[in-house]
Amino acid sequence: MALHDLKFKIISFLQHIKDYENSKVLSRDKVERNVNQAVDKATSIASKLVARVANNKTAAKILVKMNANLQLKPDPSPSIGPVEEVDQVQADAQSRVEIVGELLRQVNSLESGRACLDLLVGLQRKPAFYGNAVLSEGYFQKQDHASFKAELTDCVAACKVQILADIRDAIIKKAVDREFEFGFGGTSDTLVIRGESFDIPKRARDALGIIDDPGRSIEEKLGEMRAIKAAAPGYQSGFLFFARTQRSTNAFFAGLDCGEDNYAIRPASGL
Repeated sequence: MALHDLKFKIISFLQHIKDYENSKVLSRDKVERNVNQAVDKATSIASKLVARVANNKTAAKILVKMNANLQLKPDPSPSIGPVEEVDQVQADAQSRVEIVGELLRQVNSLESGRACLDLLVGLQRKPAFYGNAVLSEGYFQKQDHASFKAELTDCVAACKVQILADIRDAIIKKAVDREFEFGFGGTSDTLVIRGESFDIPKRARDALGIIDDPGRSIEEKLGEMRAIKAAAPGYQSGFLFFARTQRSTNAFFAGLDCGEDNYAIRPASGL
């Protein structure tokens, strides 16, 4: 999957959430107008019924004997759900619409799989989506949000694939630009691109083999790449000056972005 396709997938996911939350954002004016219309309609019907009864002499006499009061009295019970609840639903939905809207504006400027993953992790860490472990469940843990959770899971998996693709591209670019340095004797490992050979360190060959291996899962690939990165600072091969590992090569592998920290999504309250 190309970075462009990943960003399109994320945009589609975010837009689905925005549309869903927008559908719950009703203006207070509309709520009040609906209530007022319902009250007016009920009052009109009641008035017509009272008028009909009052014009009927027999019915009027019966009502008088029963000490019936033909004056309308307000019903103390609410005619519709608590407005406070409507207000809270509106506020929560509006908050999510604004958050997602801001993220949508950022997507096109993302330039790596890691940046895409950071955006998705950041979304989950927002209080409006993370929730509170005591008071409420997280947005993506709600049963009626299962489709959003599935989309999120798919997007995160695509980010991991892109992270591996970014590593692969970085290795290839460095090889094509002939920026890898070697000790005396050079290297026996090469990378062939469109018929042209480029010298690469053994670790670069190993890394490409891991990334391109169809027998490894995405999780396994990322795990092995993180192991290569972790060992890079103190890595040394060769003997004396012969085929000896260069510092620049170690720095390159130590600087690879393998999605650490945000790799395992750990929402934090208040972020």
